Amino acid sequence: MNTIQDNSKSCSTATVTFSLLLLAAGVILLLSNFNVIRVQRVWDLWPLVLIAAGLGELLAWSNRSERT
Repeated sequence: MNTIQDNSKSCSTATVTFSLLLLAAGVILLLSNFNVIRVQRVWDLWPLVLIAAGLGELLAWSNRSERT
């Protein structure tokens, strides 16, 4: 039974993460349209997405470890 709960929680975390990434992309493109930022500079920072994803996974793993 815990496996089902863990899977559903994992899916909801993935959904929230994907939603936040879409939201961030929308905000970046909107700011680019208003000439607040230049998108070319943002694309130079794309590795930060990988770092954030890794930190998120590390925190999720840490929380799962503490529960058991």
